[in-house]
Amino acid sequence: MNDSSIIQDVIPSGAGRCPPLMAGAAAPGGVMSSNTPPLSSHWVGAEDWLECSMYVDWLPEKWVETRDKLEIYKELAAHEEVPKEFKRWDVNGIEVNVEPAGAKLGHKNKGSYFAYKMEYGEITVLIADHPSPRGSIPNVVIRINGEACLIYGAINCLKHGRDFIACLGGIIRKEKLSRVDIALDMPGVGMSDFFAAFNEKRYICRAKSRGFTESNGLTLKFGESPLLLRIYDKLAETQKRANPLKAFAIKDRRWDGVIPGQAARVEFELKREALKERGIDSPDDYFMKRADLVNYLVRGWFRFTSEVVDRENKNQSRAEVLPLWKEVQTAFESWAGSPAGCSLAPLNREAVDVTQLFKQMLGLGKAAARYQGKNNLNTEELLPYIMNGLRANA
Repeated sequence: MNDSSIIQDVIPSGAGRCPPLMAGAAAPGGVMSSNTPPLSSHWVGAEDWLECSMYVDWLPEKWVETRDKLEIYKELAAHEEVPKEFKRWDVNGIEVNVEPAGAKLGHKNKGSYFAYKMEYGEITVLIADHPSPRGSIPNVVIRINGEACLIYGAINCLKHGRDFIACLGGIIRKEKLSRVDIALDMPGVGMSDFFAAFNEKRYICRAKSRGFTESNGLTLKFGESPLLLRIYDKLAETQKRANPLKAFAIKDRRWDGVIPGQAARVEFELKREALKERGIDSPDDYFMKRADLVNYLVRGWFRFTSEVVDRENKNQSRAEVLPLWKEVQTAFESWAGSPAGCSLAPLNREAVDVTQLFKQMLGLGKAAARYQGKNNLNTEELLPYIMNGLRANA
């Protein structure tokens, strides 16, 4: 069975382009022309994941109503015998599916707890069970996964997420970008040239970690969280995961409606710390600086070369860029735009709100004092106690 028939099995039958389930859905890219343009002119750049933490003040009367609704639908979702039509919460004509349990965010899910988890028009929304933020901890999260980005586009999804919060009576005071994935889909391109350059160490990379896996097709990996680059066989991954909607959408949105014989993807994943190190705090910061960020990633942070890099004599900068990678650079710039000269200097760390961390530190100090039988220390006595403990264990 060839590639086309395999992937066709996971694409729903029936002609037509991916339906615009939301108004303003992202337009498919990679327009073909009657001439013979460069291969990269058919490649499509886009966000493939965007996650935003929000600091929201809920209007008191609306919060009571919203919380009551969330509790009702959360309880209904927990009962299998309740028909599905009774579990759907209609908000502005869009069905909201509330999960029977909340979610934790943070390293290994040990972070903040959000009591309510729901899907609004393919967007995941997490809401904490309190009407305003607590210190530096957000009380709402909007998560736009790869499927939502693929079908509707990240900007459109973010707008819908903000509108959803406003509709429920929330006033967004501040936003922080938690993660963004930036991808370039390359129909017609396989992994052989990339893998050859990888094996021969023909690359310049600011990250020390690099390797490859072959679980869902070949994947090259450079770097680790919070900043990493993946270059992988997107066609093989699509076949193996067999998600009909996503397979149809990627064919429609990223492959010009045609199943290619081969298709690779270049994808950068940046989490919060990597974004802050490059001067990006909010989603608006990201979209304003996107062109400069992408330019840095494909030219300054990583690039493949045509020849083996002279690392011993520290002549890396003299190595000629691999022609295939030049096309990657060009295609990313065609999507993100030319650099505008925006600063990517790290955020001022002194301006970061660390109130909650100091409160936690004080709480740990009080706990340590209690363990040692010092239950009645006032603030003037507690602070020297904490300092002496820190000095003794430094």
